[in-house]
Amino acid sequence: MKKKQEDVTSAVNVGSNVRLWRERKQMKQQVLAKELGITGVALSNIENNKADITISRLFQIAAVLEVKPSMLVSEDPMQYFVFNNCTNSNGIVNNNFPDEVIALVVDKLRK
Repeated sequence: MKKKQEDVTSAVNVGSNVRLWRERKQMKQQVLAKELGITGVALSNIENNKADITISRLFQIAAVLEVKPSMLVSEDPMQYFVFNNCTNSNGIVNNNFPDEVIALVVDKLRK
C-alpha cells in the first residue's frame, strides 16, 4: 500500500502565494505548469486554493520560482522584505530596495 504524502493545507492561502510569486517573476501560468509537469488547470486549482499540494510539490514550486518554500506558506509574504532604508548624514533617505520589492509593496498597498 502506498504511503500517503503529507498535505500542505490551503489554510494559509498557499495557492495565492504561488500566484503572487509567479506574477512577481512575470511568469505565465502555462510556463510554470510546464516546468512542474502539470496541466494549466491543475496549477489554476492550486493557485485558487482548490487543491492541496504535497510537501514535495511545494518544494518543487519554490525551486522553479526561486523562492524559499516558507515564502509560499507564509500568511503574510510581505514579512520577507526587510525595510532597509537608511538616512545619510545629510538627512536624505537612501532607498536600498530592488525595484521588484518596491513594486510588490506598491501592489500590496493598492489592494
